[in-house]
Amino acid sequence: MKKTALIIGSIVAILFIAAYYFVPQYALGLVKEYKPYTFERVLENDTMRVNYGIYENINPADYGYADYEEVTFKSIQDGNQLSSWYVPSKRPSEMTILLVHGRWSNRLKTMKYLELIHASGLDTLYNVMLPDLRNSGRSEPAPTMMGYEFAEDISSNMLWLSETKDQSELVIYAFSMGAMATAILINRVDLMTPIHASGINIQKIILESPVANVDKILRIGGAKSGLPAFMLDRTMDLLNNEYDGFIEQMKFSLLLADTQIPILILQGTGDQSQPIEILEFELKTLTKGNLTYERFAGAEHVRIYQNPTHRERYTEVVQQFIYGK
Repeated sequence: MKKTALIIGSIVAILFIAAYYFVPQYALGLVKEYKPYTFERVLENDTMRVNYGIYENINPADYGYADYEEVTFKSIQDGNQLSSWYVPSKRPSEMTILLVHGRWSNRLKTMKYLELIHASGLDTLYNVMLPDLRNSGRSEPAPTMMGYEFAEDISSNMLWLSETKDQSELVIYAFSMGAMATAILINRVDLMTPIHASGINIQKIILESPVANVDKILRIGGAKSGLPAFMLDRTMDLLNNEYDGFIEQMKFSLLLADTQIPILILQGTGDQSQPIEILEFELKTLTKGNLTYERFAGAEHVRIYQNPTHRERYTEVVQQFIYGK
């Protein structure tokens, strides 16, 4: 009996050690990589078309912008191939609105905001850039790291706008993990140095349904998957080590604390993906006058504009923020 108990105990110990080392590695892989959301994956799925709010539309021409351009270039950090749409304004302009999608998404999801831009008359003042960030649409598959790498792709799009289209004034309009990536961008010296050197000015930032605290969101997801707390801790340690401790800083209370850029945050109270409680906790210490926060009752994740109840108010809030009224 003692020998059997010893064998069983040894097996349990081995399994525990294996789980401690391999399960967090597996969880880390899920955080870093996911199946790319290509155009085909979206356009061949009627449910996704509806969820994206694009229905039968497939490009900016379907929104009245027949002179749009498909552009490709390399990420300045790692050389990944990136693809974007560039929609010129109706009048010559040195200003661009950059529409930034989130995780599990691509530029098709941000395309519907061309309706808002047209309805607000913003297309007479601003060009529009709709990028596919890495692992999305027609851009190259690559790990995203919860927005850390997305930030590099945003900066690459900004520099392309400066170098190729002589754009110097930008509004970043970002969603979900794209919103976190934007907050990361303005805090990474390695990304902002070339942006400043090129003469680019970020006029304003709009963040809708944002990932406001990466650690909390990942822990919620891990707990729902049944991952024990100590394995969640191990996963976060692995993630943090890969990026020199930056993952611990990936929360709005830190990332938005020092910027003077005017920021508008839009959040639905019915968002199950990015609970409003997490966002509002992060905003508690951000009391500067550059931040505007708007709630929309019952609206779901990145679906405020699609909600008929909120569409008019949403459009007015965005319009007034960009125009500065």
